[in-house]
Amino acid sequence: MFHAQMFGFLALAMGLATAASRVPFRSAYLFAWDSANYALAPDEYNVAFHQPQPPGYPLYVATAWMLRLAIGDANASFVTLSIVASGFAVTMLVLVGARLFDRTTGVLAGCLLATSALFWGQGEVAYPYALLAAFSTSGAWVALRVVSEDRKSTRLNSS
Repeated sequence: MFHAQMFGFLALAMGLATAASRVPFRSAYLFAWDSANYALAPDEYNVAFHQPQPPGYPLYVATAWMLRLAIGDANASFVTLSIVASGFAVTMLVLVGARLFDRTTGVLAGCLLATSALFWGQGEVAYPYALLAAFSTSGAWVALRVVSEDRKSTRLNSS
């Protein structure tokens, strides 16, 4: 159990290091046209007017809206969300890789994601892709937990 907790701390540390590595390079300006549409969405969410563009990402916009209440700037709130999501995605990928294969594979997968140029770039601008990666890896982790719990209960019931 102790080693599992230490590995969890390692995964968390990798996620925090990933998020910290994005902070010095965060975008101070809206990155592209889509970023401007996202920045307009917290004030007037209207997918018909492409604020933001379809499919609208309502949870992404709502989360950034809540962050904007604390930060005060739409771009900074979306960028902060991307930075946090980058770290969370790396943490979850490390845990998924460890559960699917082994701890070394999990750590290597997390390192590859954290240092990927495309993922790095998406983690410091107002785009939803880092958050989508965080949701995807979290969904994979939950699915793996459910499957492993289902296998445990099947083994217990068959004995």
